[in-house]
Amino acid sequence: MHDGYVFHCDSCGAEVVTTSSTAATTCFYCHNPVVMKGRLSGDFRPDRIIPFKLSREQAVSAFMDKTKGKKFLPKDFLSDSNIEKMTGVYFPYWYIDTQQDSHMTARGKKYRHWKSGDRRYTETSYYDLFRSGDVYIRNVFERALSAADREMLQCIHPYDLSEAQPFSMSYLSGFQAEKRDIEKSDIQMMVDQKIDEYCKEVLAVNIRVLK
Repeated sequence: MHDGYVFHCDSCGAEVVTTSSTAATTCFYCHNPVVMKGRLSGDFRPDRIIPFKLSREQAVSAFMDKTKGKKFLPKDFLSDSNIEKMTGVYFPYWYIDTQQDSHMTARGKKYRHWKSGDRRYTETSYYDLFRSGDVYIRNVFERALSAADREMLQCIHPYDLSEAQPFSMSYLSGFQAEKRDIEKSDIQMMVDQKIDEYCKEVLAVNIRVLK
């Protein structure tokens, strides 16, 4: 019995064991790409994808350059077996665009200082400030894969979304890819909190500029 899901490699016939979220991987035996097309169909089909710019060979070369002169690496860190495991991974994210009718109130202060004779005076004026307007926010993101560490997936941002292309399965060949297992409703509260913070920042800047 295998833990996970079993597919057969079209090239060598070997069994390929994956997790339920894996949509593309590489055969461990013949190293040919294995793409599970059905896992990214229907509602699970992504809208866009940012293709990898580097080939595996270029990535390995860049990695080896980074490790030069590092004396305290574990002995097997640069072993052939470890390097062989290096592969690009496509992770799923939710990106959300929104328009918010936002309002903010604040208390403003204005100071006036002057000197008369030997005395210094300060006058403090208080203002009630109010700002409102439509705030347009694009690409609020959250992870869409529960098995991956949230902090890790968040910290590798920002991606250059201007390079995103309409999704095609052909981009997955030769890479590992995961399908989402977190629905939009599951992360809506976190997204709403981010949107609220962004709106506050925009209106706060507006208050500082216009008051």
